[in-house]
This record gives sequence, C-alpha cells and structure tokens, in this order.
Amino acid sequence: WDIDSPELYQCDVTLSDGRRPVDSDRRTFGFRWFSPDGIGEEAVLRLNGRRVMLRSAISWGYWPATGLHARPDMARKQIAVAKSMGLNMLNFHRSIGSPVVLEQADSMGILYYEEPGAIHSADHDPFIRAIVNTKLKRMVKRDRSHPSLVIYNLINELGGVRAADTALMAKRRADLVEARSIDPSRVMTLTSGWASNEKSEEDSKFHMRPFDPVPYFRGWYDNHRAGGPATWHDALYRNPVDQLMYCDNHTEVYMRGEEGAISTPPRIALIERAIDSSGIDGWDGAFWRDQAREWHSYFRRKNLAAGFGNLDSLTRSLGDIQLYHQGRRIQGMRMGNLGDAYVINGWESMPYDNHSGVVDNYRNCKGNVNTIARFTRPLYVAVSPRTQFVRLPGTVEVDFHIVNEADLNGRFTLVVESTAPGGEKRRLLSRDVEVAGGDTFGQLLAEAEPIELKGGDGLYTISARLTDASGRTVADGYEEVLGLVPDEAALPGTSEIAPESVVDRAVSDGTTLLLLKSPESWMQFLNSAAGIGYESNFTVGTDWVGGVHFVTDHPVLSGLPVNTAMN
Repeated sequence: WDIDSPELYQCDVTLSDGRRPVDSDRRTFGFRWFSPDGIGEEAVLRLNGRRVMLRSAISWGYWPATGLHARPDMARKQIAVAKSMGLNMLNFHRSIGSPVVLEQADSMGILYYEEPGAIHSADHDPFIRAIVNTKLKRMVKRDRSHPSLVIYNLINELGGVRAADTALMAKRRADLVEARSIDPSRVMTLTSGWASNEKSEEDSKFHMRPFDPVPYFRGWYDNHRAGGPATWHDALYRNPVDQLMYCDNHTEVYMRGEEGAISTPPRIALIERAIDSSGIDGWDGAFWRDQAREWHSYFRRKNLAAGFGNLDSLTRSLGDIQLYHQGRRIQGMRMGNLGDAYVINGWESMPYDNHSGVVDNYRNCKGNVNTIARFTRPLYVAVSPRTQFVRLPGTVEVDFHIVNEADLNGRFTLVVESTAPGGEKRRLLSRDVEVAGGDTFGQLLAEAEPIELKGGDGLYTISARLTDASGRTVADGYEEVLGLVPDEAALPGTSEIAPESVVDRAVSDGTTLLLLKSPESWMQFLNSAAGIGYESNFTVGTDWVGGVHFVTDHPVLSGLPVNTAMN
C-alpha cells in the first residue's frame, strides 16, 4: 500500500457450527511500512523505505448538513481536494477519527494522523481516567487495520498545571505504553506541540516507535506557530537561513504541527448552490443562506462585478491570500531539506469558529488550487526573491533551490528569465548545476543572484527552469516581484504638510483621508478639527482574522495590481 498505489486486501472470517455459519466479519487492510529513521544523526520519516515529508492540515471533524458524521461521498471529496492541493496527509485533530473517512483514505491513498480527543481533560480522578483511556484503547483497536493511519497522538498542546503535575504525567506516559501494546506497529506520541530544544529530554517529545519497546524522550520534535501573520511579507524570507521556516535540527524528526492560522471567507456562492441543489439545510444551512444574502448585497452595493465578475471570483481571490502564504511556508521547509512534517492550521472552516481552514465546510478549496499546488509539487525550482518590491530600474537578489522528491540527479542547466508586465522577456542567467537527488529533497542551486528589472510599473515574473543535455525542461518554477517607477515630481520630499490643511480638504470637498499608521494618535486631533466622535480604540486581530483586503480599480492605485486580493 502506498499513497500513489493504494493496494488493498480483504480478510473474511466465518465462525461455523458444523456447516452452519453463526458469525462472520470482514476487514480491509494493506501492507505498508512507516517509521522514523536515522534519529540521533540525520532523522527522516520513511514510507516503504523512501523518505517522505508529510504535508497535512488539522481537521476538527465538522461536515455540512450532517454535523459530525461524514457520508462516503463527503469523505471522497475531502481526500480528492486534499490530494489536488498536494497534501499527502490529514489530521483528525482533537476528535476521534471517522471510520468512513479512513475507509476512503485507504482506497484513495492519503495518510492520516489520529487523536482521540479529551485526554488532557483527565486529572487523577479514576472515573474520568477510565473514560478517556477506554476511548483511547477502543480507538486503537478499531482503527489499527487501516493502512492510511500512520500516527497516533494522545494530546494536542500539552500544557498548563496538568503538564506540571509529575505524578499525572507519569500516569499518562504509562497510558501511552499500555495503549501502544494493542498496536505496536505505529508511531505513538504523547503530545503535539511545545517541544523546546533539540538536545533536551522532554515530555513534549515522549514517543514510541514501531516494534520498538523502548519509550523515548528525544527524537520527535513538534512545535506550533498557529498565529499568522495574516499575509506573507518580505520579512519572512531574507535569505536561505534568515527565513521563517529555517531549521537546523538534524537529529530529530522535525514537525511543525500547527502552522499559520490565516482566515479567509468560504466559497459562499458554491455553498449556496449546493444547499439549493440538495434541498437539505441540516445544522448549518440556515447560517450559510444568511451569509450568502449578506455577501450578494455587499457585492451589488459596492459594484464589485466591474472588477471581479462574480461573487465566487472575489472569495476565491481572497482565498489565494491564505493559500499563497501556506505555500511559501511549505516551500521554505522543503527547500531547506530539513523538516519532516508541515501541518496547516487548518483544514475545514465551519460557521462559528476555525475560519483558518484552507477549505470551507463543504470542502471547496477556498482559493485557486494551483496557488498552493505549485508549492507542493514533487519536483520544481523554488524562486525566492529577497524582496518582492523594487524601484525601477533596479536589481533584486534571488535565491534558487530545487525541491526534489523525484530523485532527479545529475548535471543540468539552470536558466533564468524575467517577464515584464507587458510581456517582454529577458534571459538573465544560464549556469550548469549538479543535482544530488536521493534523500536530498531541497538543494540550493544559486544564491543571491542579482536580477535586473527594468520597464514600467507592474508585476514582473522571475522564472527559472532546469534543462537536460538535450534542452528538455525537467523542472521549473517562478515568483513575482512588484516593480514601480517613482514619480519624483509627485513626491513631497521632506517638506511637512500641516495636518489642519489635510483635514480641511477632507471636510470641504470629501477627499478620503487614510490613516496608514498609528491612527489612534490622530483621533483626538480629528475629534476637535472635524467633529469626529472618538472614545477609545481596539485592535482587529492580524493573525487569526486579519489581512482579508482587496482593491478595485482606482486612480490612486495606478501602476499597482487592482481587482485582486492583497496578498
């Protein structure tokens, strides 16, 4: 059994009294091997002997109409969409897995990570401990024949006073060992999150490995950075080692178990269509209908059809903010060749919480699938500008890596071109490079290459490809840089403008005044100068709900991308 070739077998057992059958059972299963390798030296994960980097997302287990129960068609759509986005795993997060989903995962080829939920709620009380441990052991026994299931985890984000209770932690470690005896064939971890140091032994790293009776306090490093920021920005990538996803932990399995909770709206037009088509509201249909009415009203009131065409085009553009950000983070881990699991926070968004899902509750990818899929391909050239803004004419330094899970190896030619907003192409670089292949999933090919850009305002595409001796392209990739020609005559220079004159203009002719920085410091002044009521301020979250902005065509934005989300 493998992700791309999910070979399954069926075991039928019948108990007979003479010739009369009295009971029977059936299990579908597969043969596969998943395990960490090289811990203490060069740690990796292997599936059937090959290195694998896990790309996953946490799913809270909500479904449209039915609530917490998946139908087979829902499960099939979930897995198909995940695979189309380039994910190879999904997590049952803080909720016990669904057998219906695991059955489809077995047959379609995707991995699963499972948590029973509620373990951390148990203290020393024998009653609650019996409940959670019975649930844990029943989960293991129920699901152990599914080849798609590769990791059990007991607790999400172990912390607080219970984590500091040494007697309770000893009981929990014993609980893991006991549950693991039911299925010794899988990785079982005590918790996801809060590993702190590569060299230290920690409860946060406590785990057991397939068919190894020894519990370990080192070797499995998992930490979470669920908060945004809401959009990708230049400070997140400066160079190959000064970047958000840089890692130098060679000796442990390195997992980012919750990354980037970046909220974007659902594909509300598609949800509305699905509800109308099925005629079933279920638990969430009335909510989505109300949302759809508000969205349609807003879309008409703001005349957004002129820039976006239809409502789904607008929400899909906003979804791309999130998918691009997640894609860049995934790329950052892959091209560094260190990192074994990246888990998006999260998978599905439901009405009242968890708006950070990359799909909505109906399992519609929130943006354009290729926005993230270009960063999850098994083989491509990662193009990483050290800034994505340049004053024209100007130069931007760019790093080029190969992301290589296809064992491409040998000598190739790296060819780099730029494409200006008007379509003019320029060849900028041609250089022979040696590609390692094998377990080397990420490799730096060229560093800090000066790429000259010149022309008019707009987005410039820097594209790269690897060609073989015959000139055939074997891998490619691209990134965009915004180039602007400064209008020196229009710039105010260092001269100061009296705030009163700006406010007078806004009051007299309706000019819109945008306070781009520290607006609260202006409000007392505006209160007296323009009669604007002001009592206090609050901050809109920039991690979990911020960053969902878009622009339409306007003279102020001449030369900038318009009729698009601001990613």
